[in-house]
Parts: sequence; structure tokens; C-alpha cells
Amino acid sequence: MLSAILSDYLFEKLPDASEGFMTKIRSRIVNREILNQLAISMGIDKILVSNVNSSHTTRNLYGDALEALIGALFVEKGFKKTKNLFIKRVFNKYLDLEKIIEIDTDYKSLVFEWIQKHKSNLTFAYREDYDFKLKKSVFSATLIINKEEFGTGQGASKKEAEQEAAGKAWAKLKEIPAEHL
Repeated sequence: MLSAILSDYLFEKLPDASEGFMTKIRSRIVNREILNQLAISMGIDKILVSNVNSSHTTRNLYGDALEALIGALFVEKGFKKTKNLFIKRVFNKYLDLEKIIEIDTDYKSLVFEWIQKHKSNLTFAYREDYDFKLKKSVFSATLIINKEEFGTGQGASKKEAEQEAAGKAWAKLKEIPAEHL
């Protein structure tokens, strides 16, 4: 539901933007990290009652609760009222669209663009381990460019691990002088 609300809102706010650009902006907002931060800013962490065992903390609990709240509002009030409430009381209060547009945190896309521009080869190496304490799999990804390791990352999914590895790689790639390419 949140994706639909944001798509509609972005279409109104940025009528001349390309579909790809709006998709990119929407994905920057509807990501686990931002949703968790947004939920905490709203105080959801202070009112949420959960049966999740403290030794099995869920990284996305607050963001998931925010999405559930938006879904419940939609069922109860419909799309238009839910959208208006979310945009006025949440989005405009806690998020800055201009800042979201400026900051690109999709490091994987940035690295892929760099790879294409510099005609380099990129591969990811993966490892999956089982965390017996948390009773779940943990993924590791290593980003390799032209057979050289540029970053490693860990996460609850391969995608999360890749994004962390790409963030570390991007930090290194930005520092490489053009004459060394």
C-alpha cells in the first residue's frame, strides 16, 4: 500500500520525472532502514507490543508495524484518506523529499554504473552461515572488481549483503584517481 501511495504522490509532485527516476526515489523511501527510522521517529517503538523474544530481535519490526498500520488505515478509510493522512502527518513531517532526491544510497546501482563506464568486470562471491544463537541464516557477499576484492557485507539476505558490500566498494571507487584507471 505504501508503494502505491508514494507512487501516486511522486507522480503529482514530479510530473515531468521519468518513470525510472520516480521508481528509484520511491525505493529509497520504501526500504527497511528508512521505514524503521521513520517508525521510530513517529514513536511506534514506544507503543508497539510484540511477542518477539528479546534474543530473537527482528531488525525490521518497527518498519513492518508502520506498513501494517498503513494497510489497516487503507482497509478502514480507503486509498484517498490514507494517502492524505500519510503524506500530511508522516511524510511531510518526518521526511525531506529534496534530501531523498539528492542522496543516492543504492550503492549497487552506483557500482554497476561505474563498472559499465570503466569497462570492468564485477562479480559477487557469496557465503551462507547459520547463526545458531539467532536461529537463522546470515549471508556474506564479497564484491570483486577485475579479480580484486573491493568490499564485503553481511545481511539477512543476499541482497542486504550485496548492498553493504557495494557501499564499501563505492567508498573505495570514489577515491580512485582517474589517471589510475
